[in-house]
Amino acid sequence: MIALPQLRVARPTDDLEAVIRFYRDGPGLEELSRFENPDGYRILLQNAAWPT
Repeated sequence: MIALPQLRVARPTDDLEAVIRFYRDGPGLEELSRFENPDGYRILLQNAAWPT
């Protein structure tokens, strides 16, 4: 099995929806999951679709 490269980015933002649109509509990253804690921290996990 070939290991594929990974890119992990942590980006602070006041407008999560705009960031989601940017990465989804630009490079085509799909949303894997989203979390929010009671303190208001939000985390979005996205994944690039690699050609097979």
